[in-house]
Amino acid sequence: LDKAGFVNLYAVKFKKTTLKPFVTVLMTAYNAEKYIAEAIGSILSQTYKNFELIIVNDSSIDGTLAVINKFAMRDRRIKILNLKRNLGPSLAANKGLRKVKGDYLFRMDADDISEGTRLEKQIEFLQNNPDVSMLGGQCKLIDKEGGLIGEKRFPTDDNSIFSSLFIRNPIQHPSCVINLKNLTSYAMLHDGNSVLAHDLELVFLASQKGRLANLGDNILKYRQYTGSFSLTSPKKTFFATLAVRI
Repeated sequence: LDKAGFVNLYAVKFKKTTLKPFVTVLMTAYNAEKYIAEAIGSILSQTYKNFELIIVNDSSIDGTLAVINKFAMRDRRIKILNLKRNLGPSLAANKGLRKVKGDYLFRMDADDISEGTRLEKQIEFLQNNPDVSMLGGQCKLIDKEGGLIGEKRFPTDDNSIFSSLFIRNPIQHPSCVINLKNLTSYAMLHDGNSVLAHDLELVFLASQKGRLANLGDNILKYRQYTGSFSLTSPKKTFFATLAVRI
């Protein structure tokens, strides 16, 4: 109210236009006790604060759930889905996708580390480019102990990304964010048959709903080690990606 007791409509309008969007970070976890604390911590310490973190515990048999519970007790933004039986990453993700409330959906793996400004940078880009359906970024490679071992560089513009879809996966899945105004969470539900290539399948789907893009900045530390899911079955992964491309 102003001094005369009237509502200041300009101030009300200004406040509405400056509200920050509510976003969802979705993480699936299976026997990730060793790394998940660092993964969760990297999300909770983001410079951007208006989010929910949905963590799907895929019936882990180690101490993963205990670690998640400790964080959830201290931060109400964490929502836990504890599955009674192991479904695998694709179908476990489906459980989380049905609970998403945010305007943008960020994916995150339980053994990776998001840079502190990741959410802020990606949200700003999507707000300035609303026709982009999926946005990723550049990644540093770390080993199982967190030591830097290299980096992964990806094309940044839609044409280059789309052209490389038949050669490589041009958007690192745990670095991506989905604009849910262009692609609903229900449209992303997996059938479970492409478990080793569901990330590539999602990129193809997003390419039909809008532009694809990657930030030029490093926004993720991607953990790569011999026991990681992506490296355990290289032959099966190859044929799964081939099937998706066909």
